[in-house]
Amino acid sequence: MDKLGAKPANSRALTPLGFLERAAAIVYGDCPSVVYYHDTVFTWSQTLRRCLRVRLPRHLPPPHLSVLLPNVPAMYEMHFGVPMSGAVLNSINTRLDARTVAVLLRHSGSKLIFVDPVLLPVLRDALRLLPSGHPAPRVILVDDPHEREFPPAPATTLTYERLLEKGDPEFAWLRPVSEWDPMILNYTSGTTSPPKGVPTYLWTLPLGVWPWWAAPTSASAASTPPPEGVRKPLPGKVRIRTSGAPPPAAVLYRTEAIGFEVSHRYGLTETAGLVLSCAWKGEWDKLPGSERARLKARQGVRTAGMSEVDIVDSETGRSVPRDGSTMG
Repeated sequence: MDKLGAKPANSRALTPLGFLERAAAIVYGDCPSVVYYHDTVFTWSQTLRRCLRVRLPRHLPPPHLSVLLPNVPAMYEMHFGVPMSGAVLNSINTRLDARTVAVLLRHSGSKLIFVDPVLLPVLRDALRLLPSGHPAPRVILVDDPHEREFPPAPATTLTYERLLEKGDPEFAWLRPVSEWDPMILNYTSGTTSPPKGVPTYLWTLPLGVWPWWAAPTSASAASTPPPEGVRKPLPGKVRIRTSGAPPPAAVLYRTEAIGFEVSHRYGLTETAGLVLSCAWKGEWDKLPGSERARLKARQGVRTAGMSEVDIVDSETGRSVPRDGSTMG
């Protein structure tokens, strides 16, 4: 029995990085993966090779590096290329002010940051706000040929594309030894206190939440309602999930009126995904819309993947009452 332990043949750390390799090398290698302003199109094979080229030179070996980028191809590639090279990626929300960016750079300890020319002013202000004893990270520009108002970087300046030119497209990327090996460093919003760092392991989310910021673009396109004349009823009930702020009663009513069944979930999405849900009861379907909305806003039942979930008092460490109002 002592020979039945984990071995390479029966146990391997799972990682979402393998999704890219599968798409490029096995299934969809010649299919488009990234389309940017219509005239920049990469296939999955090209995207994989570009991500492998992100491997950092030996004189740039930071365990953590940051990116301050909008929805450009480099933003997508860095989410694979940086962990593939063995580093941890900290993606900074482009809507943050200089003070908050400085907080994240200081706390993360990033030695390197990739930035879009549009966001250089914010970054420069953030670097000036760093404590005097804190070394500023090296800045690498991600040139965008579509941003005509910004001149290209000097020939001697290391840019993202020049870094790729030095990379190896056949690089044997570094698989995680354990699923506990972090690949992403996220930060909470800091709406109620200073932002807190949250290392991310296997859990993956859309770009807009995880922190891949392309999701708001796709979501806005998908959520555009069709004109009244072409709108058709759904052929059957469609179940959808919402998380975060509960849907208002009016939104819930209109959504359910066209055939959707809404359920509400909640969780610390940076680390563990949806850990709580509203376990709906059939008899609640007969209640008025406002009452259904109130019940759907409550999500205190742990999901199947959670062995235990509790809300405790911050002072005593004891469980708070299950009344839907006591804070913990």
